Amino acid sequence: MRNILPPVFSVLLATAASSFSSTLITSEQFTSISPQLQSRIVIQQTTGTASANVRYATGSGYYTVFQTFTWTGDYGMTGLGVKLVANSNNISSTTPLSYYLRILSVESVEAGSAVTATVGDYFFELTGNYKTVDDYLYFILPDTLNLSNGGAYAFQIVAGGTYSTRLTLATAQGGTSDYAGGNGFSAGSSLALPDNDIPTTISGTPVNGYVFFATAAIPEAGSTLLLLSGLSAGTVAAYCRRR
Repeated sequence: MRNILPPVFSVLLATAASSFSSTLITSEQFTSISPQLQSRIVIQQTTGTASANVRYATGSGYYTVFQTFTWTGDYGMTGLGVKLVANSNNISSTTPLSYYLRILSVESVEAGSAVTATVGDYFFELTGNYKTVDDYLYFILPDTLNLSNGGAYAFQIVAGGTYSTRLTLATAQGGTSDYAGGNGFSAGSSLALPDNDIPTTISGTPVNGYVFFATAAIPEAGSTLLLLSGLSAGTVAAYCRRR
């Protein structure tokens, strides 16, 4: 993997509508999903590539994207990857451009669903030349998010300032999506949000689902075997003591 930013960790002031402090995180940029990540993926949409934009448009508000999803499994969420579209991003700057990544609990995965809680609120910056990028951005969450198995959630990416160049995310192409647990939405043009505060509902034009994946804190096979062997040894020891 290639780090596009040096490791940074700090806490920023929350936006007015957020009960969380927005934690500054960095992204890793890579062309393919490594085996280490692949073994921890619990949700994945792989069909591509149409596109939708994240940007601020003067006079019409903030362009933002939403992707709803259904959490799978009893392990906490550790990271999120989103795919960029080559030749569609126009980020080319030595000045950091800011964005928010939010993980939201929602009533359902459908359009118009109410946001019931902000599970994670993160702030990230992009610097450099993304004009021809066709890679994934992967965000390692600073703390594992304990999501409910079968629960409805969404992630949102929105510009963090009053001006941002276009960040284009890949969506499923041809009216198909290989992920059935959620839906994608693009809030742009006349549907752009008036601000970048925590949203109260999931809104926007339906898209065919973003090309994304989520990782979980799944124990390595070796760790699981060690745990099971430790439990077995403890059971035998307890039996011997009772005897």
